[in-house]
Amino acid sequence: MIARRTFCAGAGCGLIALGVGCSGDAPAADDGGTDDGGADLTTAPGCNTAAPLDAGPASAIPLNGATHFTDGSTYDLFVCRDAGGLFTVDATCTHAGCEVRFSAGRFRCPCHGASFDFQGQNPQAPAPTPLANYAVCVDGSGKVLVDYNTTVSPTTRAPG
Repeated sequence: MIARRTFCAGAGCGLIALGVGCSGDAPAADDGGTDDGGADLTTAPGCNTAAPLDAGPASAIPLNGATHFTDGSTYDLFVCRDAGGLFTVDATCTHAGCEVRFSAGRFRCPCHGASFDFQGQNPQAPAPTPLANYAVCVDGSGKVLVDYNTTVSPTTRAPG
């Protein structure tokens, strides 16, 4: 797999100040973390992408809650908020690919009973591995943007 920095450099894309993400519309030099629309994209890794998922206003994500976003084919995830900020959890169970549900602070799979903690970690049988977490940020207008192509540590948070 090619590193994002290598891809962006080879494609002639600019990197944001954090050194991650790229956009075909960004200038070759660091522009202070804004895209051509002027939205501040430096609040978290992964926001300066060519086609981020618009997950709506950050104000709509409840504290200690999870809001489900899917288009039925490409992406299926939860945007969550805890005291540290916003983060994402993939909604596809690692056991058999069923869509997990959020309830009582845990993600649970209705197909075979697997469960995961609030960060999508510590899988309970029969799930073999944790759920993926994706890069998330909040732009200058308060909109949550998710880079569904960039996985991050489950401790990565975006202020919001």
